[in-house]
Amino acid sequence: MEQVNRNINYVDKDIELMTDMRTLSYLDERNPSAYVLISCQQGVIQFRFNGTPIQLKSRMSFVCPPNNRITNVLLSPDAIVAVLKMSTRMVQELMSSRIDEWNKFFYVNQYNLSISTDEHLRQMKFYIDLINSKASMESTPYHKEIMQSILRAVLFEILSLIKQSKQAQSDASGMSRSKYHFTQFLELLSATPVKHKPVEYYADQLCISSKYLSAVCKECSNKSARQWIYDMKNEDIRYNLVSTNLSIKEIANKLGYEDFSFFCKYVRRHFGCSPTELRKQNQSKNNNNDTNNHEELIDNRDENP
Repeated sequence: MEQVNRNINYVDKDIELMTDMRTLSYLDERNPSAYVLISCQQGVIQFRFNGTPIQLKSRMSFVCPPNNRITNVLLSPDAIVAVLKMSTRMVQELMSSRIDEWNKFFYVNQYNLSISTDEHLRQMKFYIDLINSKASMESTPYHKEIMQSILRAVLFEILSLIKQSKQAQSDASGMSRSKYHFTQFLELLSATPVKHKPVEYYADQLCISSKYLSAVCKECSNKSARQWIYDMKNEDIRYNLVSTNLSIKEIANKLGYEDFSFFCKYVRRHFGCSPTELRKQNQSKNNNNDTNNHEELIDNRDENP
């Protein structure tokens, strides 16, 4: 990978690509709620992850989950690195089919560090070069969709590499009590069709106190139980609107929103657009039918009484 003159190669609201580690501290302060992938292709990189010293050598990669800190970055003169920063929302969207597996690796088992084979290193370099190439081009039709497709491939490469590692195959019998309950919580949350329930509900299902569940989530993920519920609930909404043919009323009922007007207002407040608009933004035109048009009239009427 060739070094570039700019510190930041590509930026949008969900993605930041860098090949200069000196920019990482600044970007971490600006947007801590994101995943940070650091890939060392040559040389040595040293930094602290939540105070713990980490050293990456050639062919090593590290994933920093949201709400964690990377500080004291040092790198050797010959270091060639790529730093990819991805918003939590985008990762959840792109990994929706495997988000449970993703969360388990990084929050429960904490498999942050991986060692690439030469082939994996070549593939990662290819993806970074491809992102750089697309970023340098003038805006073209479907530019964002193309970038997201490349990033989805990168995320699955990371997941594949972790699954193949010996570390991911280690016996889970040594799992601590807090990690065990955190795993149980994520599995319960994932399996619960109607997720917008209070923390107390999930704690009762696990036979633990809500205070303890909140502490466990904070300890294992630096994210509260309430935030996990909120994020997973929103991902269910987005997934059903974008990836199913259910009507918007059917989705509202499926996810436990008895008041359709409230559901429409919730989506607009948290996604910045109505359910119909969110669906249209992410689906091809031939998936829009007369039913959606009728729902849009109801949608707008309910959101603007």
